[in-house]
Amino acid sequence: MENVAQVLLLEIRAARIAATLDARPALGALWRRMVGLSESAASLSLEMIIAKETDIIRPPLGLSTIKGEPQSARTAREIYRTTLRPGSINDDPLGVFDRCVEATRVTDVIDDGDGGYVYYPIDVEVQAWGRGREMFKQMAPRIIRDRPPPILGAVAVARLASSCMPDPHPMTERLIFMAAEHELRRDIVLSDPVVSSSLNVYESKIDASWVCPPSLALARGGLRSWALDRPQMRNQLFERLHLAIGREIGRLGPLNAWAEKLENEFTGKIKSSSRKAFAKLIMQTPILDGSSTAAALDLTERGARNLLTDAEKMGLVTEITSRTSYRMWAVPVFADMIYERGTLSRHSAQKEGVNEKMKSQKHTPLADDPDFENRIAAIMSDIDSAMTGLDDVLEKYKPQRTRP
Repeated sequence: MENVAQVLLLEIRAARIAATLDARPALGALWRRMVGLSESAASLSLEMIIAKETDIIRPPLGLSTIKGEPQSARTAREIYRTTLRPGSINDDPLGVFDRCVEATRVTDVIDDGDGGYVYYPIDVEVQAWGRGREMFKQMAPRIIRDRPPPILGAVAVARLASSCMPDPHPMTERLIFMAAEHELRRDIVLSDPVVSSSLNVYESKIDASWVCPPSLALARGGLRSWALDRPQMRNQLFERLHLAIGREIGRLGPLNAWAEKLENEFTGKIKSSSRKAFAKLIMQTPILDGSSTAAALDLTERGARNLLTDAEKMGLVTEITSRTSYRMWAVPVFADMIYERGTLSRHSAQKEGVNEKMKSQKHTPLADDPDFENRIAAIMSDIDSAMTGLDDVLEKYKPQRTRP
């Protein structure tokens, strides 16, 4: 049974940050770029796979991928792209399901620099995945159409996805969680999707409404299991999301102040077209280097580095590399996020014992379970129970009208 008071407060705080981001679409797009990058890296870290934010962003910055680039960086990049444009579960459930599965697919194939090998699942896997896809296609839109609160609904859709898969795939399930939350917030978003026009980045059009980063939430203060079929694990997720949302609300103040300083001081005091173009560029990508800045603004590399140096002196960018031959800068709030996540990752080298227990338990795909109707009913009834609890809390604390 969900902790009703905790879920209610979480939904309220998430709605608050969603409304703030909707009121300033450009700032909201930048925030989702930053959080999406760290979420992608954190999702792999929960599976004990290392990926750095700077590695994920290399191709969007115009940097060629090196021979033998880690598969982890490529996987994290696909997760990142999906977070920026999750798609619609209601309109295209199979498209969202397939994209999330492909984005989070990790194999044991080693890239030899010439393409490596292509992994083909055996026939029984193909059949099992096919049956699971059809179950998701039928059931996921049904959950969305019932319009549950975004986080409760996202948990339900992620539980459904887990039940539809032949084996547990936590990274896929977390990405589907974000896609479902995005879908359930879409109707209350008033702003249009933001399109990046200055830099040729992956998914330049951002069409995302999520505010809850599940991997970042779970990785904070020690790794936690992802097993949403268990009430205890769901309550742990709600607890961690509550803390994560609180941290992100705290970041919005400094990020808003940074945006105002960028507009009023960096571009306002010196009437320079290159400064205005740079300000627009840094609002569209949280990490830059000299080469990509020069290419985006049609400047020499020296001119681009001068802009970056001026911005650094004003505290508008922070250098995040210690190399003399290759330097990268980030929005200060994002630099803090990268440092914070890296520090936490080093302190969380081992998963908690509960994870091993989860791995050892048998997973029965929904399509192979003769009792699948009851399993679906259980997912839906958990939403109903939580909603009833929310109604009871709201009724208890509803302001009482007094007669004049």
